[in-house]
Amino acid sequence: KQTGGQPAIIRRAKAYANYMEKVAPFISPGQKFSMAGTSEFNTVPFHAIKYNKWVKRAIHDQTMRKMLNEEETVEVDEILDWWAGQSTIWDSMRTQIPDWLERYRQFDGTFMWAQWEGSGALAPNVVRSLWGGVNGEIWDTEKKLNDVESTLPPDYVNRKNNLEAKLIYLKARNTFAHRTAEHCRQLAKQTDDPERKAELEQMAEINDWVPANPPRNFWEALQYCNTVMS
Repeated sequence: KQTGGQPAIIRRAKAYANYMEKVAPFISPGQKFSMAGTSEFNTVPFHAIKYNKWVKRAIHDQTMRKMLNEEETVEVDEILDWWAGQSTIWDSMRTQIPDWLERYRQFDGTFMWAQWEGSGALAPNVVRSLWGGVNGEIWDTEKKLNDVESTLPPDYVNRKNNLEAKLIYLKARNTFAHRTAEHCRQLAKQTDDPERKAELEQMAEINDWVPANPPRNFWEALQYCNTVMS
């Protein structure tokens, strides 16, 4: 609601950044790598801008019905009901495919997952950013944005929106990594197991360095990929 009227790609980037700033980092006992996307076991991950009908069916009548309590179900219903009246990625997809492909779209996500998942400018170039880290990607994106704003190419608005969205996305990744590092330090203070304490302190150091900077060893490379791709 807060980003209503803004370009779709900016809205998606801001929603992602809001999530990265607020979701509680979750590290299970013995876990040696942190990942984004969940704050506890048995969560219901979904993106309402992509799909809401099947999620509502699942939490009421199907596989997810035992994963939420009554209060949580009411909250998710409120979110899904609001998005049901908005233009979603499904709607965008429907306007861009020919009629003869409509029957494939009916297979509850098959066309979406095969052709549209990850569409947009928010997908990271992992191989490239491994060499310079997310900070290098931020520098490169800011340079491109400055070039666009100074040259005003014919597709100025589209390119500007995409680059600004990418900056929001990249900075959010760094934010979450630093929040995860602090969470690891807090867990290290709480454990009495010296081995686990050392692991958590190492995880904190790794998350402070990657993905903002290029990984320097195998462990940092694994964490980098987990953070960027999860």
